[in-house]
Amino acid sequence: MAVVMLLWLVAMPSADAAMWLFLAEPPREEHLRELERTGARVRTVSRWFSAVSVDVEGSRAAALAGLPFVDEARPVGRITRRWAVDAPRGAPILNAGRGDAQRRLIAADRLHDMGYTGRGVRVGMLDTGFLLTHEALADTDVAAVRDFVHADDDVTDEPGEDDPGEAWHGTQTFSVMAADAPGALVGVAPRATYYLAKTEDVTRNGVVFESHIEEDYWVAGLEWCVEHGCKIVNSSLGYVLDYRFPNLDGGTAIISAAAD
Repeated sequence: MAVVMLLWLVAMPSADAAMWLFLAEPPREEHLRELERTGARVRTVSRWFSAVSVDVEGSRAAALAGLPFVDEARPVGRITRRWAVDAPRGAPILNAGRGDAQRRLIAADRLHDMGYTGRGVRVGMLDTGFLLTHEALADTDVAAVRDFVHADDDVTDEPGEDDPGEAWHGTQTFSVMAADAPGALVGVAPRATYYLAKTEDVTRNGVVFESHIEEDYWVAGLEWCVEHGCKIVNSSLGYVLDYRFPNLDGGTAIISAAAD
């Protein structure tokens, strides 16, 4: 929904400082006792970094930095958050129905209250297929669809090509994001523009189908989404294939290389 959370690091205020003290050698008990005599409270000790984290009054920070066994004193940072929103606004969503719990879980309800519902954002989805006739999805903005399994533009269950029910998983994941039936079910981004790609063949003649070719479909689907300008791509898929631990290197599987 084009929401960016900016994080930056700033020094702690001088009134009550938290500091990292990097020592010339690994911390010993006598170092800790000396720090406590200066009024510091030891928080943690890191032997990896030869350092001690302490709380100390700001007026005493300089004294700690001047101790003979301290090489460097550095303020512990704190994270400050600021929300920068760059997206078109619309009418707020007042009743998400059965989608309300998931909205609140990730604070999407706050964005909806401000009118941020995904409008103007292109989202791609890679899944098992999609049934777009459900009332909660009937008004969703679907800009394009593509079935990479059967090489056509029909992402629903196709008689003679798909086993019945193939599209149920894709429809469910799609509804989590895109459902737009106020009072019944509203997703987290109901006004986004969607690009739907069927890249998964769940079963063939009632038998679970798992093949490396599905990875090829996935890569083709991802490229298709990117070519259409999608800024977000959702893929709720997994593969039970013949990879072994040495193959899990981020490059052997074509889908890992494509995702990178």
